[in-house]
Amino acid sequence: MDKGAVTLHPTVIYHRTDEGQLEHKSHVIMSDTAMYNSGPVLAFMKEIVPIVHRLVPNLKTFHYVKDSPTSQYRNKHFFYLVANYQNMFDGVQASWQYFKAGHGKGPCDGVGGTAKRQADSAVKRHICSIQNADDFYAWGISQSQSNVDYIFVSNTKCVEMSEFLKNLNIMPVKGTMSVHSVVSLGPNSIAVRETSCYCDDCFKDGTFHAKCNGWYRHTFSESSRSDLENDLMDANESITDSLAAGSSKSMEPTEHIDTAAVETTGQQYEVNS
Repeated sequence: MDKGAVTLHPTVIYHRTDEGQLEHKSHVIMSDTAMYNSGPVLAFMKEIVPIVHRLVPNLKTFHYVKDSPTSQYRNKHFFYLVANYQNMFDGVQASWQYFKAGHGKGPCDGVGGTAKRQADSAVKRHICSIQNADDFYAWGISQSQSNVDYIFVSNTKCVEMSEFLKNLNIMPVKGTMSVHSVVSLGPNSIAVRETSCYCDDCFKDGTFHAKCNGWYRHTFSESSRSDLENDLMDANESITDSLAAGSSKSMEPTEHIDTAAVETTGQQYEVNS
C-alpha cells in the first residue's frame, strides 16, 4: 500500500424535512486505502447510513445514484448487497440507479473537486502540510466554516470488507453491463432494469415497488454464510445471520410487474428480437 495514498469518496445526501422542505448534506469520506473495488465502498456506506438515519428517523427507502464502474459499484457483489440491504442496514430498503457512461459531472464531483482545490490552496499558502490521508483528514475537520463534513475510514476496515465480499460464493448476474437500475425485493432477491424508472407506480408510499414493465427478478440461492461475517459484527454494525453466500438462478420477470399493463401493449418480446 502506498503510505501517501489518499482516497476521497464524496457524497451528497438529499432528504425532506417533516415540513416537506428539500435539504442536502455533503460529506467527504477519506481513507488511506489504495484499493479500487467494492470493499472500500461498503466500508464507506457503513459510515454514511447511520448519518442518514439521524437525518431521517422514519427513513423507508435509501436511493443511491452513482456512476457505474464495474470494479466498484456494478458487479455481482454489489447486487448481492442491494438484495440483502434490509438485513444489513436496519430494515431499510434500497434502490441503486447507475448513470450512463459519459453522463458528465454531478453534485458529488463538485464536492470532491472543491475539497481537493481548497486543500491544494491551503498547502500552497503554507497553512498546512498534507502528506497522507491522516493529514488530509486533520485539515478537513479544521475547516470550521465549511458546509462539508469529513469522515475517515481506515484501510483496515476496507480490507475487512473486501475479504468479506471475496468470501461470498456467488455467480454474476446475467446482463450486468446493461443494468442501470437495481432494487431489493427481499433477502437474496433483486429486480433489475436496463433503464432507471421514476414513475408513480414504482415510487409509491415512500418505498420502491418495481411495478412497471421492464423489471426482471434475479435470485441468489442460499448456502452457508461466510465465516468472516461473525468477525465483522460489532455494536455499530448490523450485518445479520441472513447474509449468506450463494449461487445465482436465471433471471425471470419480477412478480411485481403489472401483467395487465403488459397485455395491453399488444407486443410480444423474445430473446434477440
